Amino acid sequence: MEIMQLEMMSVSREITRVDKAIECFLIGVGFKQYRDVLFAAHELLINSVQAMNQKYEEPCPYVIKIEAKASPDIVEISITDYGGGLPEGLRESLEDLGFEDFFSRENGRGLMMINVLTDFFECSLRPDGAAIYKIIKRG
Repeated sequence: MEIMQLEMMSVSREITRVDKAIECFLIGVGFKQYRDVLFAAHELLINSVQAMNQKYEEPCPYVIKIEAKASPDIVEISITDYGGGLPEGLRESLEDLGFEDFFSRENGRGLMMINVLTDFFECSLRPDGAAIYKIIKRG
């Protein structure tokens, strides 16, 4: 399994750079369903940037950390930020929703799509306040 680690500032223009790096990495290891993973990671990065910018004044004192582990058969991506994590209860409600609910919701659509496109999705909080979002997709 190969590993890639990146850091980015919490600014929107950094998302494109990280998207391209993740895409090149996944194609390089031969993971065929890289588009699903790329979409999921992109949505998480958007949420991370928005959450950190709402929580902190500019310039934000923290970076967003991205770690990807991949082989042709499986990908695991972890994104760590200091935006506060998912609101309590949001994650549990998204687990119960399917693709048919996508168009009837105003909030959480990106997270719901992550739930649909990946095999595993969780958010955990560390004692220092960091939120870790982890997705797994099997090829």
